[in-house]
Amino acid sequence: MQSSKTFHIRGQIIGASSDKNEFVTASVLQKGDSPLTPLIPERSGAVDKDGKFDIEGVPSGSYNLLTILQIEEKPLFAHKEVEVAGADVEGMILVFEPFAVVQGHLKWDDGTETTKMHLQVYLRPAEMMYSTQRPAEIGDDGNFEMEGVTPGLYSIEITGPVPDAFLKSAKYGAADAMGTFRVSGGAGGSLELLVGAQGARVGGVVVNSDPVVAPGVWVALIPEAKHELKRLYQAVKTDASGKYEFRGVAPGSYNLFSWDQVEDQEWEDLEFMKAFEGKGAAISVAEKENKSVDLTLIENRSKQGKP
Repeated sequence: MQSSKTFHIRGQIIGASSDKNEFVTASVLQKGDSPLTPLIPERSGAVDKDGKFDIEGVPSGSYNLLTILQIEEKPLFAHKEVEVAGADVEGMILVFEPFAVVQGHLKWDDGTETTKMHLQVYLRPAEMMYSTQRPAEIGDDGNFEMEGVTPGLYSIEITGPVPDAFLKSAKYGAADAMGTFRVSGGAGGSLELLVGAQGARVGGVVVNSDPVVAPGVWVALIPEAKHELKRLYQAVKTDASGKYEFRGVAPGSYNLFSWDQVEDQEWEDLEFMKAFEGKGAAISVAEKENKSVDLTLIENRSKQGKP
């Protein structure tokens, strides 16, 4: 067998002083849509006292170049996309930005008092899965603050025991934050959130091809544009009578899927979902709407023969 040729990625990390270099690492990671892809380093290289690195043995392909600096038990990340196309890659520069502070305010569209609803705000990384940011508690006045936010691209998620709630609007400074938004190092902008109190409800029964009700199977609600924010994805297992229900569904267009065999969160992998194009049940929902949709299990042939 002939081994494929490999190459070097060389560059420098800016923002790490020499006395901290022993805590700095540089790695390349495969790019991909699987939730697990960013967790598996492809190659790593040492970083010298001047912040220079040389990662060798990298095959041609698309990667994320990641460097981590450990500061007082909290890691700081910097990363950049890199394409290795049959030659060494020279002059890559990664810059550590200082942690950011993000402050904000949350209110309800129906005037619900914040003190009655114990919600949290979470910033979900949009570029990498690495994050040490904890959810921020919403105060009685609706205010919240997040310290030590790693600079990067994020989306917003609201969590808490209010199943019908959904994010209705979001602003980060003057920018729309309903999609992804960038947090820069240092003092951050103000995050203004409006939460809808009555999202849509979607429910029904799942049966197999016999048809017999299918208990304990996954049902996934996926936005029509699969690259949409993960907060719009929902998934539940059917109960003993094959019933499922989603609550707090934001207005929009979705597809419903249920498989005879599937791994938890596998539907978030765009490569996995390509095999099921056109096999979901398409629905559109409006605020406060209740919709009933019965489903038939999709046979997942890729799992056949597995125990």
